[in-house]
Amino acid sequence: MDNSNKNAAGSEDASVLESLVKWDKSLSRRLALCSSAESPLGHLRPFMRLLEYSCHGVPWFVGVAALLLMSHQFEMQQKLLNLFSSEYHICI
Repeated sequence: MDNSNKNAAGSEDASVLESLVKWDKSLSRRLALCSSAESPLGHLRPFMRLLEYSCHGVPWFVGVAALLLMSHQFEMQQKLLNLFSSEYHICI
């Protein structure tokens, strides 16, 4: 393959990559409905933050551990222990 073909293929790859980046930016702009207070759904921003933190692993570990310590039923303890061990394996 000579240099002219390599340059043409490289420029095609670059233009495809540039168009993908432009498409990604425009899609992100349209989907970022809570990105700022002025956004269309900006008033829901605190709830989105709460959702972000609640999906974090630490509250789940703490919650399951607390429920495990407070539970007095064997079946419930077994389910909570299974949940706790599955969370541990996911995080590893």
